[in-house]
Amino acid sequence: MMSRCWMPGRLRLPALVVALLLTSAGCSRDSDSGANPSGSAESTAPTVPTAPTAPTAAGTPVTIMTAGDIAGDAKDATATADLIRAANPDAVVALGDQAYPDGSASDYANKYDPTWGFLKDRTHPVPGNHDYKTADAAGYVGYFGAQNVTNSVDGGLYYAWDVGNGWRAYAVNTEISTSGKQLTWLRDDVAAHPGMHYILYTHHPRYTSGSPHGPSKDICPLWDELAATGGLEIVLAGHNHQYERFAPMDCAGQASADGARSFVVGSGGNDLYEFGSVQRGSELQNNTDFGVLALVLSENSYEWEFIASGRGQYGSAKTDTNSAGQVLDKGSDTAER
Repeated sequence: MMSRCWMPGRLRLPALVVALLLTSAGCSRDSDSGANPSGSAESTAPTVPTAPTAPTAAGTPVTIMTAGDIAGDAKDATATADLIRAANPDAVVALGDQAYPDGSASDYANKYDPTWGFLKDRTHPVPGNHDYKTADAAGYVGYFGAQNVTNSVDGGLYYAWDVGNGWRAYAVNTEISTSGKQLTWLRDDVAAHPGMHYILYTHHPRYTSGSPHGPSKDICPLWDELAATGGLEIVLAGHNHQYERFAPMDCAGQASADGARSFVVGSGGNDLYEFGSVQRGSELQNNTDFGVLALVLSENSYEWEFIASGRGQYGSAKTDTNSAGQVLDKGSDTAER
């Protein structure tokens, strides 16, 4: 497995935390075993700037960390939460199925809250199919608060938020219809926020090589609406419990330089799944490491890193991997408006 030591200072950590993370991972600032994913990913380590001490200012890169399919096994979910705790990102995106098995109030209280709950004040979630095992996703809504997971226009269980640096994120719901009210809401919101870079995220992936869940076209009406603006850059999903990165594509399955790069990040803490046949456009797959995806968003570009938590799974066996903080995939791309 290709990996290099994570340089957490790039995520604006205090110097002491940087030193502790590097030491615990057995790394130094000089170490780099040369991760080399496909596409526009770079093979050299990025420059690590001095970590600022002031609050994030306009123009300063904004960091999001994300994963889904989270609170199944407490040890595995805690390991991914610890990565986020150390990095202290600006925002967290939870990609559905946060609390197993049923997304009930007790599942959120007893499984999600003790692991990822400390991130609640900065978390922007979407619901997954397990959340809907409780009627109307009531456990999910009750835990995060209706005011935080619905929109004020039609009250639907989908919403948008400004990320910073000219980026806007759409937290959409593929457990319900993605046409009708949801599409109308998104179309109107985009018209009210033109000329931005857009992130679209949900639970069901449009593209995936994973098993047992195949690719889903449910998101396409919303994807196509955002893509028509020329500003859709990134699509995020979970559902299959693994990590996978796809080349920029449109929702019809065609590779496109103007398409959106998509990621499946179902590696938050529940049992990892096997891969099936590798689908067209897939550039990297990992189903042995629980981990999180970090996105660093600048005004006209973005970077990504998939970071190992130090917990892994090989077949049905769980293990400590001694790889906490290692970057298993990384790259960057422009984002031009």
